Amino acid sequence: MPNKVEMLNLNTYPDFGLIATIRFPKNAVPKINDLVEDYNGNVFRIDGIVVTSKSDIINQRMENGIYDCKVTSVQSGTGV
Repeated sequence: MPNKVEMLNLNTYPDFGLIATIRFPKNAVPKINDLVEDYNGNVFRIDGIVVTSKSDIINQRMENGIYDCKVTSVQSGTGV
């Protein structure tokens, strides 16, 4: 069963594919091949985690459960 997440942003990049900014529930972290479901019922598979080179930004975002992830759409819900 997919983890419920808050999808903050979803963009398509020609060279990278779908990159999503996702807020995970408290104490949850993304793992490759995890399935996540947004509040519209859309399901995505995490194919990778995108990391910035600025450690202060990484720490601040991780404290708030926010990660940028390369994703693949698995199932469309009511919102897509």
